[in-house]
Amino acid sequence: MGIRIDGNNDLINAADGSLTVEGLSINVTGIVTASEGYKVGSAYTVFSNGNVATSGIITATGGTFTGDVNIADKIIHSGDTNTTIRFPAADTITAETAGSERIRVDDNGRIGIGTLSPYANGLLHCDG
Repeated sequence: MGIRIDGNNDLINAADGSLTVEGLSINVTGIVTASEGYKVGSAYTVFSNGNVATSGIITATGGTFTGDVNIADKIIHSGDTNTTIRFPAADTITAETAGSERIRVDDNGRIGIGTLSPYANGLLHCDG
């Protein structure tokens, strides 16, 4: 049958404060509270403040973000990994296709299309 925990104090006591369950599914009815967060394997951690860390890919259907979304380097189109929106340097945004930069907006508001060196004073610089 397995293990059933029904509210009795000290029913399971581990000397180091941890409980490890391997090779089993755990079905829970009700609310699970993890005061310091929880981890799924080595790839996914939910911290007590609501932050999530993953070393894998997060797939969402119809998701909505509110607040800030922190992106370390780039957003990759999953159907074509050579198409990205990138944040290569402080206050710079680029768009890439075929693995090459095509559009750059720098921190002075300059926009370049097909060039890594946009003109000054907000003028548009296009090569090609």
